[in-house]
Amino acid sequence: MADLHASMLRLVREGADMTMRQACILFGCRDTVRTIRDLAHEMNVGKPAITRGTDRLEELGLLRRKPDPSDRRSILIEITAAGRKAADKLKG
Repeated sequence: MADLHASMLRLVREGADMTMRQACILFGCRDTVRTIRDLAHEMNVGKPAITRGTDRLEELGLLRRKPDPSDRRSILIEITAAGRKAADKLKG
């Protein structure tokens, strides 16, 4: 819990325009490409909440969407180089 608190304090101090939910989405995509459905299930929230968070992270250049080659109905979310740098910075 102390690590989460420290990470959130860094977000505030560094002026990043990111909510806790957005930070969780970013960390959730850090090691693998994910779907909105996967993230919503893991975080126990609705898909619209993940979509809104993903929209903002995409605007910040931290995540990007790409079509899922195995399922045309699904969109994959992957972290960008800037997103990985931001996640590493938050992790401390």
